[in-house]
Amino acid sequence: MRILLLSFITVLSLTFCRETAAKDQAIIDETKLYKATTVDECIEEKECVWYHLLLATQKNINLKEISNNIALSKWTDNDNVRIRIIGKEVELPKEKYENYINQISPYFPPDISINKQFNFVIVETDDIEKELNGEFKEIALRTLAKDKKLQKNGIIKVDKKAQCYNFYYVSDQKPKPIFGYFSFIKRGSQKDMESCLKEMIYEGSGLSSIYESPLYKDQRFLSKYSNLELFILYLFYNDNIKPDMSAKELKQAFDKIYQPSLDYFKKQKNMQP
Repeated sequence: MRILLLSFITVLSLTFCRETAAKDQAIIDETKLYKATTVDECIEEKECVWYHLLLATQKNINLKEISNNIALSKWTDNDNVRIRIIGKEVELPKEKYENYINQISPYFPPDISINKQFNFVIVETDDIEKELNGEFKEIALRTLAKDKKLQKNGIIKVDKKAQCYNFYYVSDQKPKPIFGYFSFIKRGSQKDMESCLKEMIYEGSGLSSIYESPLYKDQRFLSKYSNLELFILYLFYNDNIKPDMSAKELKQAFDKIYQPSLDYFKKQKNMQP
């Protein structure tokens, strides 16, 4: 009798696991259904926007396998984001910084200012690894403690080919708000540096860049964010999307807010219906 009972419980457990896995897979499968071929077409197609929202919240971006493994951390409405630009000789003109900051501001609730008392740092440097193991080492080690690949004998290692690098300082307490953001841009050509700047400012919101999407191609080198990037940012800071949500919870919130958010966004952008 005990064996039969255990067998029954095992079957129930396996059935529950399969059903849960099937539901989770259904969330992922919906990302494969979109038909848009451009970023402007994408914003009008719910499945396409869902794919890119999921892409922007992945813990590890792998286009061959978009997964349920997401990470949602946001600044709170009560935060003021204070940006400080650091570098012995800052090469990119201030106007370049202001251009991208001004583009995201209407869709990013916290107030943004450029201030010496900072919680959002952009560092122009000749050596990202040197910066991480210098002035920023203590907070970097604390933040990156779980990522053993980045540390060797207490030294933070970074790919020498990396043009940009960033990390968040996130609370350990749920709902895990962002307390600070640190980004590094390697000096090089103006084109590469500005591409990094554009990406680092966007990722400072808590989202990942979506330039790995097949819809983007050379979009990373344009001086404006696409409507799709701004719309995803607007969705992300909707109150229905909470930090530390699961992919299933994110999908439920997305289904609820997509259409009214799109209508409002298009009205704000004066986009044609």
